[in-house]
Amino acid sequence: MRQSVVMEMAMREVGAPRIVLAALIGGLTRTVGRGGDFYRIAGRRVAAIDGPNRYTVKPFGYYVILAPERPDQVAADLSRLLGVGVAIVDCNDLGSEVLGASDGVDREFVREALRDNPMGQGAQRTPMGVLRAAQ
Repeated sequence: MRQSVVMEMAMREVGAPRIVLAALIGGLTRTVGRGGDFYRIAGRRVAAIDGPNRYTVKPFGYYVILAPERPDQVAADLSRLLGVGVAIVDCNDLGSEVLGASDGVDREFVREALRDNPMGQGAQRTPMGVLRAAQ
């Protein structure tokens, strides 16, 4: 049930033809030991989907959570409100990806700094962090 709901949302995000193509190519390349092609083809919007699971803080563990629709705009709005640079990042135990950032934020620096998910996964429940250069 869970995976079918996530797959339905992936199709809604980027369309069924792209998901079918991603599944076909991803399945074929996985048989020769290459992983990740499904998400490379499906795209960041699909890769950022979080499906229902037991380790997400309740009640969110019961729902499919999508990436922000306009992450650069959300980051810019938050940056103006807070007076600091803002990045919206999808982090997990496999790595990190900057979904959106306000002006002046070095996306590659942020991605690399958060690559090993220092804020934790699962029970740590850290939806927000502050990243600044060491003095």
